[in-house]
Amino acid sequence: MPALLLAAALAAAAAAHPLHMSVAEVGYDPAARSVVVSLRVFADDFSAEVARRTGAPLGADGVPPDDAMFRYVAARFTVVTARGEAMAFRWCGARRSGMQLLVCLRAPAPPPAGARVRSAILSEAFADQVNVVRADHGGRRRTLLFTRGDGAKPL
Repeated sequence: MPALLLAAALAAAAAAHPLHMSVAEVGYDPAARSVVVSLRVFADDFSAEVARRTGAPLGADGVPPDDAMFRYVAARFTVVTARGEAMAFRWCGARRSGMQLLVCLRAPAPPPAGARVRSAILSEAFADQVNVVRADHGGRRRTLLFTRGDGAKPL
């Protein structure tokens, strides 16, 4: 239910957009032994910053190519295991849904217990950027809030 509330808040904020916010859901897929991240961002802000940072052109849908989006996200959204190893995320797609862009990342990894996450998505672009990370694993739920300058936080 809280995930639905966060998604509703993000959708409602779209109408009053100068809100600068992202929401990431971090989960664990035991069958694939991988951590899965689903990231929601405002497509216009995200696309403009990715294009500016990477020099990538925007497509007809106003979204940069996958490789440019992945490079941008991988540099700003990180998860480090309890053993201190950075998770090697792979791109699993992106799709635009109205004003939002939904980005998917996947990393082969152990369950994220003891891991640390950092979300600096668009923090360099907007002083008021807020990044919410929700993690569900091992029967535990955790919600973290990141603002400009925040470092990694424990899941």
